[in-house]
Amino acid sequence: MTNVQECVVDSTVGNISRREKTDLSKCKDDRNIVKVGDKVSMLFFNNPDWDIGKLENIGGKLGIPIGKDTVGFVEDAYQVVKLDS
Repeated sequence: MTNVQECVVDSTVGNISRREKTDLSKCKDDRNIVKVGDKVSMLFFNNPDWDIGKLENIGGKLGIPIGKDTVGFVEDAYQVVKLDS
């Protein structure tokens, strides 16, 4: 799908109606166009759940805080989906 917001909505609604966890893996990977302040959802290899947050510059890298003392970096993510424009 070319429209990321449409993809996110369709994936979320479809999975809710099937009572499944949201899966954004069919949405385009946006890691090359994200910047500080963008709201993103990221999937990491060690966690089956999508983490959501606003990107920050953390030690010179783009990332989101995940829980206490944990950061998810864009470069380490399996997939990055930008949620806002």
